[in-house]
Amino acid sequence: MFSSPIFVFSYEEQSNVMAVIKDLHNRTGCKVLVSTSLALCVMSVFCIVLGILGSLTFPHLSSGNSFSSYSVETGVLRMACLLTCCFNAAMSYVFCISPCCRAAFMFLSRGNGTNISKKMCARLGAVLSSVCCILAIFLLDVAQVVSLLGAIVSSTLCMMFPALFAMQMRRFGTCLTPWVDALLPWVLLLKGLLFSATGTYMAFAFSSAGGTRIREKRTQKACVGASPSPVQGFLSAALAEDDHMGSACIYFLFAVMRCKISFSFLSLSAVAFPTTM
Repeated sequence: MFSSPIFVFSYEEQSNVMAVIKDLHNRTGCKVLVSTSLALCVMSVFCIVLGILGSLTFPHLSSGNSFSSYSVETGVLRMACLLTCCFNAAMSYVFCISPCCRAAFMFLSRGNGTNISKKMCARLGAVLSSVCCILAIFLLDVAQVVSLLGAIVSSTLCMMFPALFAMQMRRFGTCLTPWVDALLPWVLLLKGLLFSATGTYMAFAFSSAGGTRIREKRTQKACVGASPSPVQGFLSAALAEDDHMGSACIYFLFAVMRCKISFSFLSLSAVAFPTTM
């Protein structure tokens, strides 16, 4: 349920934007930049509105991190849920970062090639999935795993790799671009580092806070009577939290992550079509 919308949303996003770029007649750097900028604006407005409506509609679903509300006990069921969720999250990132995979490949080949082989895509997916499964086994906290994926993987591949590749292209003189394109990679690189560090801190801070609150509630319930079932525990934990600010932060971070994926097209537009602006 968590990963299905990500698959559909990411596939539609990248396929529609790339289709618009391919359908442009007499493609130039300026036209590609305009089309990607319009796509970025539309996605930003949509995600911000979605985040605001979500935070107003579901103010009780988070104690800083919505995944911390899960009250599934440790065991086979918890391990299966963690592995499944992390695997789906990793595979969704493979779909989301298709332009960034292309940028990384061009960066490693110094601009000599733009295509990614199917074997390379399969290896990237297998590596990401393996890393997520290992994190799920050792961390045993789906909140930290998903948050770390969003902070490190998304920021690095969606912002930092395209920025480094754009710097490499300008260094070798592959394409001629104005001074604005020389400034944009540094902005992307600094924002990627900032989002990665902030997201990593929030992953551990909010997950620890949410886990402490849930453990306190479990202790209180154990003192009163028998412990509830996993389903009852999840519902009670989700409905008992009243942290409106934390919920708003989660939806805002989700919107930012979506915007970062769209924003990566900006850094790739000039290098994908190396023409004068």
